[in-house]
Amino acid sequence: STRKNLAAKAQKCGIKTMGGGIDGLQKCLETDIGWTEECARCWAEDIFCTKNFCIFIYLQSLMTNQLGNFKVSPDAITSTTCEEAHC
Repeated sequence: STRKNLAAKAQKCGIKTMGGGIDGLQKCLETDIGWTEECARCWAEDIFCTKNFCIFIYLQSLMTNQLGNFKVSPDAITSTTCEEAHC
C-alpha cells in the first residue's frame, strides 16, 4: 500500500535531507524513488508541511521507536495522523 511502501521510502528521503531545503528533498524523491518532478514536488511540499506542523510528534516517534507507525485514526498520535489533519 502507499502508506507502507511509498511513505516509508519518502520518509527516508525526508530524514536524509532533514537539514536542507525543499529542493534537495524533491531531488532525493526523484532520484531514490524515481518519481516525476511534479509528483516529487507535491510529496516534498507535503513532507515540509508535516515537518512544520508535526516535528514534536516526529521526534517523539523517533525516541519511542515508532517512526514507521503510519497508522491513521482518531485515537492515534502519529506523524501520519498529524499530517492528515494539517497538510
